[in-house]
Amino acid sequence: MHALVRWIDICDGNMQEGSFRADANVSVGRSAANVLGTRCEIKNLNSFRFLERAIEYEVRRQIAVIEDGGRIVQETRLYDPDRDETRSDALEGRGARLLYFPDPTCCRSCR
Repeated sequence: MHALVRWIDICDGNMQEGSFRADANVSVGRSAANVLGTRCEIKNLNSFRFLERAIEYEVRRQIAVIEDGGRIVQETRLYDPDRDETRSDALEGRGARLLYFPDPTCCRSCR
């Protein structure tokens, strides 16, 4: 993906400066059930190494919650590389406070 966005010249692909970010949806389920559980979305990862570490942590976290008899809540989570863990996005529940701006390159009906 990184090479593609650079090759077609739509982005410089600089993850450290925020011009290219990744999100991951993670859900686990029992292999015998052949069904995945509730997903959590990990947002705004700015390196492929952090993406890998965030997914690995989130899989372990979800398995531990289920094995302890808990339930996974569908939510947006953020990865903290200093603590090597994901945490609930505190701003997610405050959607009414977020501002959305129309895409200036989109059609007039979207503006």
